[in-house]
Amino acid sequence: MTVPTWYVDTLPAVGQSVRMGGSAHHYLARVLRVMAGESLRLCDGAGQIARARVLAVDDVGVDALVETVETAPQRRFGLTLVASPLKRKGTDFLAARCAELGVDRLVLVRMDRSIARLEDDRLDRLERVSAEAARQVGQPEVTRLELKSSLAGAIESLQMPNEGEPPSSLRGTRLFFLWEEGGQDVRDLRLQESAGAVCVVGPEGGFSERETSMLQESGATPVFFRGAAYRAATAAVIGAVLFLHAGGRL
Repeated sequence: MTVPTWYVDTLPAVGQSVRMGGSAHHYLARVLRVMAGESLRLCDGAGQIARARVLAVDDVGVDALVETVETAPQRRFGLTLVASPLKRKGTDFLAARCAELGVDRLVLVRMDRSIARLEDDRLDRLERVSAEAARQVGQPEVTRLELKSSLAGAIESLQMPNEGEPPSSLRGTRLFFLWEEGGQDVRDLRLQESAGAVCVVGPEGGFSERETSMLQESGATPVFFRGAAYRAATAAVIGAVLFLHAGGRL
């Protein structure tokens, strides 16, 4: 059985007790029906993990005692996904799947053919969606979310090559974009020796010619995968899975 997981802003020290009410009490006591003596896992969403023991459960709270605190192993391969905000609940779907998979960062940026507005995707709501999804599968870290006003601005903010590295180096990672017109088959990528990757995914209408040219001029490698003409959210999730696999994370 998976040890129940909950996220807290700050982890208590070893030997300290913590009382959890509100949504934590509802989830732990009402949904999972934890009982005194059972184990809990508390995470701060940034890689710190506490192992705790339930002391008591009452009508309004759960009391637990922290027994150990440790740091999750550092992820050797990091993945940043850059994507457009999507219509309806598409952005929620994407944020949740990224959190489940363990994508390190999701950057939402309005592109030339984006329909949804950034104002429709409030960061605090998306952070709750991500935290809920990560908790459900026990991810020790929650996907970091960022909002950017333009694709060029997002790439520029990410692009920080070290001295002697090619323009496509992004903090020691490689830059790619999913392109329906071709490129390198993403299934053939071997990224186990890379520090990470940044994958840019277009909106439902695809990239504009201007954006495609800008990405290529930035040193981005076009990649594709075979299959149907997937919706943007689905394509982004499939891309994330394939990149995590190429980097040895899946």
